[in-house]
Amino acid sequence: SLLSVALSAKYFGLSFERDSWLIAMTLSPLMIGVLLGPLNEVFRAKYIHLRFDFGEEFANETAHGLINFILILSSALILGVIVYSSVIASLLGPNLTLVEVNQISVMIKIIIPSMILTIAAMFMTSLANCHEIYYMPEYFGIVSSFLNIIFMIVLEEKFGIYSLVIASYVSQILYLLILDRMAKA
Repeated sequence: SLLSVALSAKYFGLSFERDSWLIAMTLSPLMIGVLLGPLNEVFRAKYIHLRFDFGEEFANETAHGLINFILILSSALILGVIVYSSVIASLLGPNLTLVEVNQISVMIKIIIPSMILTIAAMFMTSLANCHEIYYMPEYFGIVSSFLNIIFMIVLEEKFGIYSLVIASYVSQILYLLILDRMAKA
């Protein structure tokens, strides 16, 4: 979020480490947008149609199959990004030194697996919306963002720039756990 970026500038200043974090954090939403694009909207409409025509159980089985396929495909893509992170870092900054390319590459390797968490949360939120639960995922998303900021501030002293990564993972996992509880309720 914009507040996270602003606070990261306050705590970490303008540095190449922070810039590498920003580059790596931008890569995941970019890849999700390119890969999944409007699929989320189509998913919701199709899920509602299947639920109405064939029942809840069939719609859930079909949705879980699609989500698992997307997660497996995304995992393969993530593995490719990890393997070729140095090439990607070089393409993102063709005039960078080898040290800078390596730093961006390391940050990409650390952050890109969070793409799985983001995709899972996206589809779990869509499923909640299909069951006419609109506000709870959004409220929990806001709480998750605030937790991200709190973790970043608390962990900054001990972990430096990596507190941003830790905070991001912890808040995403908590958000997924809350969505999962909501789905089971």
